[in-house]
Formats: sequence, C-alpha cells, structure tokens
Amino acid sequence: MEMVKSYKEDHVVNCYETDMFQVLRPFSLLNYAQEMAYRHSTLQGFGYDDLIGRNLGWVLSRVYADIIKAPKWKDKISIETWHKGQDRLFSVRDFIIRDVNTGEALIKMTTSWLIINFESRRIHRFERVVDENADVEDYILHEDAVRSPAYKIEMPENPVHADSHMVKYSDVDFNRHVNNAKYIEWSMDRILDDIPEGSSLKSFCINFNHEAVLGDRISFFKAVKDVEKDGTGERHIFMDGCKDDMQNFTVEMVYA
Repeated sequence: MEMVKSYKEDHVVNCYETDMFQVLRPFSLLNYAQEMAYRHSTLQGFGYDDLIGRNLGWVLSRVYADIIKAPKWKDKISIETWHKGQDRLFSVRDFIIRDVNTGEALIKMTTSWLIINFESRRIHRFERVVDENADVEDYILHEDAVRSPAYKIEMPENPVHADSHMVKYSDVDFNRHVNNAKYIEWSMDRILDDIPEGSSLKSFCINFNHEAVLGDRISFFKAVKDVEKDGTGERHIFMDGCKDDMQNFTVEMVYA
C-alpha cells in the first residue's frame, strides 16, 4: 500500500465556527485538527477503527498553535496534516492552515499524541501499530509546521480561583470523556475581562493531563502575566482545570 504522507482538505469557514468578531474560534480549530488526524491516520492504517478492536486508541497530550492571521467567516482555507515522527513516547503530528487563494500560511500547529491501551492504561509504541512489513519511515514526513514540540506549561504561582463547572452532556464525546476542544472553550469563556483592548490571540498551548468525564466538577484557576518580547507587550493568560487535587488540564494563551 502506498503511504499518503500528508493529507489536505479545503474548507470554507462557517458562521457557527467563528466568534462575535467573525474570527475562527480555537474550539473550531481543534475540532478541525481532531477530524483531520482521524482521516489521515485511517488512510495510513492506524486510525480509530484500526486500533479500537485491539483496545488501543490515540490520546491527545499537548497542542501548540501559532496564529499568524486568524481565518474569518467565509474564508476558504486548506488544512494539511502529517505525522512528523517521535518525540520520546509521543507521536508528533503537525498541521498548517493556509489561505486557498493566496497560499499564505495562517495557522501553524503541532500536536503530541500517545497510543494508550484502554484496559491496562499502558502506553503502546507507535512502531507496534504500523504494518509489520513496512518501514516506520514510510509513514513519516520530516517537515516542520512548528519546529519544537508543544511544551510543558509552567503555571505561575498563586493563581486565582475563577469558578467551577460540572461536566455536562454537551462536553462529552463518544469516548465518554470531555472532548479536547472543550478545554480551550472553557478557558476562553473565563478570560474576557483579562484580554487587553485591541489585542488578538497570537498563540495558545494546552497540556491535557487527566481525562474528565460526565458529572465531574472542574475548578478553574487563572493567572495573568505581562511580558515584553521584541519591544512589544504580550499578555499571557493561564488557566488550570482541576478535579479535587488532580490537574485535568493547563492552558496558556498569548495576546498581543
């Protein structure tokens, strides 16, 4: 079987995928990425349907997105993804979103995944899920959308409790845990008063640490840090989501 090393689709941004300013929401971006990862991995022979019968599945661990120019309602974009190789036990998958008309890069993103055995909860190595008659390199495209893998977020000291949320039906996907895109949506719902006037989201990083399921109560803790970078002010807004003493996720959003 000939390997499809990268996978691309065109898409027109729908109104329900944007915010009050007609700009693509990060929630929608992560949903794009999740679906594209599924479609490409299926073409390569290690998608959801290929693994679930072996009690295996892909679990998203980290995301970093560099937003160069956010797409808007009605924009025609292309979304391309590829498996970039391994970073220790993580499988790294990159994405790039372009303006179809100009070819301009709009968003560059890198994601880190683990293959988990759902019964034992142990990590399964990537080379054990590909065709045993193929070379692992046949599945990999050594190109960078983002040079470094998504980083581990260091939450500032003494974050402030924002509020809490009970996980509801609309938060949960068919794996029976909170969909990964919901975490950035939860975070952005709680930072409106902290966003500097006239600024826009330039990047975000998410660490997914422990799953949350229906009925869990998640407490949110927020911190804000202003920094200077290349003579320009940036506001870094952090959000920590915890159940009891367990950290479910951490988000860092950068506005400038």
